[in-house]
Amino acid sequence: MACQLTASILKGCKDGVGGNSIIYIANHELITATTADASGTITGLTVPASGTPFFTFEARKESITTETAIITSDENGTTYYESTIVYPTLKRDENKRLQVNLLAVATVAIIVKDNNGKYWYFGQVNGAELSEGTITSGKAFADKNGYDLTFMAKESVAPMEIDYAAFSTYINA
Repeated sequence: MACQLTASILKGCKDGVGGNSIIYIANHELITATTADASGTITGLTVPASGTPFFTFEARKESITTETAIITSDENGTTYYESTIVYPTLKRDENKRLQVNLLAVATVAIIVKDNNGKYWYFGQVNGAELSEGTITSGKAFADKNGYDLTFMAKESVAPMEIDYAAFSTYINA
């Protein structure tokens, strides 16, 4: 039977922490292949020889969120994973406006560093797309002025862990 379980899930210690600290975004078509080890962790990426396709998108602490829904259909015999990545940024400016315009029309690959020091790859096969966003000025002095961008990725597997070494040389300085 192909659906046999292979391991237990133990409750473990209470040593984890929620949230994410940073994301890296690249045009999806520039990642031409990935390699993974036996546990499923991505250990290598293939990109054009001269490429550093990943750009760093920083945010304030406790502001980036990711969520992956497991969607199954018994009647159709299907399962897929729908991930959303919410990236907020503060202060509107021309550079951010231009990047948001590009993100709105691009298909991207996203790597998110969580607050446990692990990196997760979203949009590995089908890419991720900006599904919605807002640009706000706020009203009062203390209100947010900036962008909230929501990306969505639909894949046949849940987001996979990726070693930092697998993509660190491909980060645009």
